Amino acid sequence: MDSRSVDQIGMVPTFTTQWLDGLTGPWVEHVVPRLSRIPRASWLEVGSYEGQSALWTLDHVLSPGSTITCVDFFDDDLPGLETWGTKGYSERFDANLAGRPVRKIRGWSPQVLRDLLDRGEKFHGAYVDGGHDEEIVAQDLRLVWPMLHREAVMVCDDYGSPHSGVKQAADEFLAQNRHVILHAGYQIIVVKPE
Repeated sequence: MDSRSVDQIGMVPTFTTQWLDGLTGPWVEHVVPRLSRIPRASWLEVGSYEGQSALWTLDHVLSPGSTITCVDFFDDDLPGLETWGTKGYSERFDANLAGRPVRKIRGWSPQVLRDLLDRGEKFHGAYVDGGHDEEIVAQDLRLVWPMLHREAVMVCDDYGSPHSGVKQAADEFLAQNRHVILHAGYQIIVVKPE
């Protein structure tokens, strides 16, 4: 796969919203030092939308030769997308990540993650930002965790948001699994211990 940046390929990425504004500091402090030193790392992203976080992860977190697996509905006919003004997000994802080492998987995250787990896939880190319903988040976390290598980093988005079930699901999940918290704010960043 082509590891050149989108700008080098001649395309400028386009996003309807700058979702990452103000969120990269904890990644630079806690995620980059752990992942950038792993050659050919594998990263899992649950909820990719237009690819902004995947592109940033490839450019700032992962070492050359690494890959990212992006799981999302990638369905422009989902109810509610018209209210965000985001029709066409799947095509924007494709354009924003053209030529990059990305595996795009369409589908409902719990089912896709179950399939990846059944195939024995392993990842050096994960970003969980799919559904925001407490039960969906709980399922995503339960399925992602066993696919992570020891000492892998997991970032859970919207942990500090009062408008989602993420915090409740994450807190319950973490209470049942050994982990080390590196950061807790709008996002929570944890390490799977040895």
